[in-house]
Amino acid sequence: MPPTGGAEALPPTYVFEDLRGVLLDHVLRADLMLTGLAINSLLFAATAISLPRSPRRRKRSAISWVDCGPT
Repeated sequence: MPPTGGAEALPPTYVFEDLRGVLLDHVLRADLMLTGLAINSLLFAATAISLPRSPRRRKRSAISWVDCGPT
């Protein structure tokens, strides 16, 4: 049974569904595990790209906020 609703965006959903299939049907579905791995990889890459940029953005906005104040 494939995940429905907003759950298909969460990697643990695919792992849970696959392990449930192993316990109940004794069938390992590699496609579910690979889908979870792909989503995890995308989330990790997005975090690795955006996280280092966030402190620079905050510093820049804080400095511009201070510079725009009354003189």
